[in-house]
Amino acid sequence: MNQVYCLIGSHDGFKSPHPKPKSHVLVHTGNALLHKLLLDPTRLQQLTEKVLNLVYESMRWDTFFKNSIMSSSADTKVVSLHCWCRDVLLEAQSQAFFGGYLNEVEPQMNLIFDEWDFNSWMMTFQYPSFMARAAMKPRDQLIEALTRYLKVPPEKRSRGVPFVSELLDEELNAGLRVEDSARILLIILLGLNANGPMILFWLIAHLLQRPEVAAAVREEISPAMQAFHFPASGSEEYSLAEITKQQLVNGCPLLNSAFNEVVRVTSTGCTIREVANSVGFGGKALYPGTKVLITPATDAAG
Repeated sequence: MNQVYCLIGSHDGFKSPHPKPKSHVLVHTGNALLHKLLLDPTRLQQLTEKVLNLVYESMRWDTFFKNSIMSSSADTKVVSLHCWCRDVLLEAQSQAFFGGYLNEVEPQMNLIFDEWDFNSWMMTFQYPSFMARAAMKPRDQLIEALTRYLKVPPEKRSRGVPFVSELLDEELNAGLRVEDSARILLIILLGLNANGPMILFWLIAHLLQRPEVAAAVREEISPAMQAFHFPASGSEEYSLAEITKQQLVNGCPLLNSAFNEVVRVTSTGCTIREVANSVGFGGKALYPGTKVLITPATDAAG
């Protein structure tokens, strides 16, 4: 604990990548380095472009993930919607952020993450270890994979964002072990992929149950789909990030309203509060010290 609260800075031959060295402790360094990556318009544009290109490539007929395909014939592929959403987004976001080597270190990364994501509520509710093995096993596998990933020479991680190596350098310089850095990096991995796959799954599921809405969304996004133009030379007429921002985000109110409603009722994000005074709620007595998990749907209904 003392190490994560030590001051960072350039000393003993180590040059800190922090934008304001000597003004922060190590525990706050991750946020500052993430801000350096995500609040810089050029870097954010590059990262977004990389993610969207990876998504595009993985949705082609000949690049479907084998784990997603339930059955196939010459002109038909039946896929698991859950597995397809998981594989497309996890693969794209993880590769863009960490580079492809993380999946080389652990080829079953998507399946392990899925198992963790499905059972992670056990950790939120502080289940004892003997009752939370379904969550602890994939969590430990992810930490072990990230540890191996961080131990390889930096050039093997060069396809990822600079943030990963910058944060690792700061942590090692402060005296943390690589295993500790892997645990911290796991939080970043969870943050990248916590909501996206499930929101995409529920958005498509709800649209499939409402054919008239699905038809209206298809008509609305048709101009944007036509703008995704890839000549044989490989040079894009417009960037995927620019089309997404200008035409899908800013020009498709029906699609965005559907997305926002799905986020409201299905997002796995939540608020945790500790009861300060005894109170009755929904016919239940809540006593001081009780931790209450408030889901977005509950919050909106209240």
